[in-house]
Amino acid sequence: MGEETRKEEFVESLGKIKDEIGEWHDWEELNSIAAKILDHSAGCKPQRQLKEITQQKYEAALSSANKLQNTLLPAAQRKESARRELDGQKASRAVGAVSALADNHASGPKPDSQRNMRSEPQIASRRPKKDR
Repeated sequence: MGEETRKEEFVESLGKIKDEIGEWHDWEELNSIAAKILDHSAGCKPQRQLKEITQQKYEAALSSANKLQNTLLPAAQRKESARRELDGQKASRAVGAVSALADNHASGPKPDSQRNMRSEPQIASRRPKKDR
């Protein structure tokens, strides 16, 4: 199989996956709209069916994307991709922690009873040593 043929098949596969993701997204939007408009109980059959269809569309799109990934990416690239994803997750956790600290700081000073330190710095008083 020639290089051009593989490229064309790859582009075609990406197009199919894009369409599947788009279809899932459309069902997701329809589900969201129906939840806002329909005033039914949790056991509402149309809403339950919409959720089931939405889940099926999601699983189909995810399955297709995973198949393409497993077919086209060599094992070494998949390992590198997993390493990058892990690094990204670590970075995301770090950003979240920093954001939480910033939010806490932005919420203003805490009352003295909740502080670990006093607000004014402690200055040790030193007396000059007397010459003996």
